[in-house]
Amino acid sequence: MELSEDSYFSTRVNLEDEKDQVLRDVTYFGVADGVGSWRQYGVDPRLFSHKLMKECENILLEAC
Repeated sequence: MELSEDSYFSTRVNLEDEKDQVLRDVTYFGVADGVGSWRQYGVDPRLFSHKLMKECENILLEAC
């Protein structure tokens, strides 16, 4: 994940089941494919994909 244009996240959370209120261990993940051709428009695909995945993970953790 360090040098690649692509990025990902994987995180585990405990969620209550709606039926029996038992905590369930759930794993979420996301993948972003950095688009190298964006460089011609002044967008660093590495920074974009890494920031996107970090924000997705933050939103998920806040919602849980």
